[in-house]
Amino acid sequence: MGTVTPAELLAFEARHPKHTPAKTHAIRHQIGITEVRYYTLLHRAAQSVDGIKVDPVTARMVRERMAKRSRERSARTAA
Repeated sequence: MGTVTPAELLAFEARHPKHTPAKTHAIRHQIGITEVRYYTLLHRAAQSVDGIKVDPVTARMVRERMAKRSRERSARTAA
């Protein structure tokens, strides 16, 4: 797959919301990118106007998950 659109990333995330080995395999073989690249692009898609417009529920879920993980990281480093 060449360029992946925010709509495609959010649709994939909606189908595979949990992080599992099967999801990791699907990222590589269905989308054709690394897991790190997928999450980088997914986070951008969830924050983009296009991503929010096309799938506001999944975009919000991804943004909330990002914020939660950021708070958890901050709490670990502050302790």
